[in-house]
Amino acid sequence: MLTRTSVLIVLGRVFARTVFISAWAAYGLTKVNIPFSRTVLILILGGLMLAPTVASFRW
Repeated sequence: MLTRTSVLIVLGRVFARTVFISAWAAYGLTKVNIPFSRTVLILILGGLMLAPTVASFRW
C-alpha cells in the first residue's frame, strides 16, 4: 500500500525531472545555434499548448 509520503516523493521527483529536462531543452534550443531550432521550439510549444485529447489521434 502506498503511503502519503511515497506519493509525495514520487510526484516531487517526476515534477523536478520534468522541469530540469524542459529547462535544458529550452536553453539548448534558444541559445545554441542549431539548424531548425526555431521550428523545433515552435512545434514543442505548440504541442504543449494543445489539450491531449485534441493532439492525439488514431490512425
